[in-house]
Amino acid sequence: MKIQDVAKRFDLSTDTLRYYEKIGLIDPVAKNKSGHRDYSEYDLYRIEFLKRMRAAGCSIDTLKAFVDLYNIGPKTIPQRQQLLRDQLKRLNEEIEQLNIAKTYLEEQIAYYDDNMIVRDTHSRLLKKNKQE
Repeated sequence: MKIQDVAKRFDLSTDTLRYYEKIGLIDPVAKNKSGHRDYSEYDLYRIEFLKRMRAAGCSIDTLKAFVDLYNIGPKTIPQRQQLLRDQLKRLNEEIEQLNIAKTYLEEQIAYYDDNMIVRDTHSRLLKKNKQE
């Protein structure tokens, strides 16, 4: 698959894909007869993994450490699991903070909704009193 197609599929820039390759997050991509990158299914799998991990808040440095451990082989599975657990803990903490922020926003909206009802009711009463 061509780099433009991969970029579109994963909503990444071609520069990001080249950067991932340059720093070793993905293996060197095979080239076609014309010398253009030709991404394999395995490359796509790796890119999807990277995209999902970035969405989970994983830093490039952590991803690089994970990929380096992966490339060493199965003996690094415990270390990779720990990196994933650590990231999950950070993500859960972030979700907790986002839920607190969400609750606060909902409370603020409710506050203004309530005040608008009170203000509207007050305004109607004033108009009614003026008409009498």
